[in-house]
Amino acid sequence: MPCCVSLDPLQPHAEATYSGTLTAAELKAAAGEIMALMQKSQTTRLLADCTDIKGGHSVFDLYELADWIKAHAPQMREAVVLPALDLAADHVRFWETTCRNRGIAVRIFNDRDSALRWLHDARGG
Repeated sequence: MPCCVSLDPLQPHAEATYSGTLTAAELKAAAGEIMALMQKSQTTRLLADCTDIKGGHSVFDLYELADWIKAHAPQMREAVVLPALDLAADHVRFWETTCRNRGIAVRIFNDRDSALRWLHDARGG
């Protein structure tokens, strides 16, 4: 699968690293794996590294996934590192907007360090 999910041993967040193309089915499977890990580790914070993602899913798939996240993990806080490819970056921007419209705290960043700073900012901004 083009998604590797792990738990950061030093900071309380889950991490998903995406690469290549990600079909709608793989996107849903990755979301389920991420949510299971977050519940098990009792964290609501997620770093999604999309640097190497190429695409493979549609904005409709992202729209449906945002509805699923709202139903299953409305308190999630996700920092997303933008992909290098323009089309994939457009999908990530759509993801951020769609989630934020549902009250889910998602922000996009150009680099991992900025994403981690926001993810662990105690003010919640």
